[in-house]
Amino acid sequence: MSSHREFSCPSRREFLRAASLGCLGALFAGLGAGLAGCDTVEERTSDSESGITIEGNTIRLDLTKPDARPLAVAGGFLFIRQARTIALNLDGSRIRAFTSVCPHAGCDVSQFQGGQLICPCHGSRFNTSGQVLQGPAAQPLREYGVSRSGDLVTIRLS
Repeated sequence: MSSHREFSCPSRREFLRAASLGCLGALFAGLGAGLAGCDTVEERTSDSESGITIEGNTIRLDLTKPDARPLAVAGGFLFIRQARTIALNLDGSRIRAFTSVCPHAGCDVSQFQGGQLICPCHGSRFNTSGQVLQGPAAQPLREYGVSRSGDLVTIRLS
């Protein structure tokens, strides 16, 4: 049985949607000065207690901390919603990371069962190399670079 944990922060899309609605409200209320706050989206999320830090195009995971711990074991899986990234531990030491964005319709590939990554929207399935096993997706998942030093994992999103 694989270990699974979801880092539950709003997705970038959800955050931007809420921010844009807030900006529209400020505009209609005649508070044009409030629009200045909509120019920037916070690019750093850090929670030393959770073990997941997102800074720019880099995710750092401390596998000894609660939210990152499921990735410490063979078969472990982690869906990092805020960075739209999935990571899995293949054999106890090798970790791979991919975009969670399904190439079919942009839904998040957020499940890992029976050694397959699954998109819940339309049923596309991918193997642990990101290759399509079952459509409708026709393209593989984009893989990210991963480095590991003991219990510290770094994922480069570029």
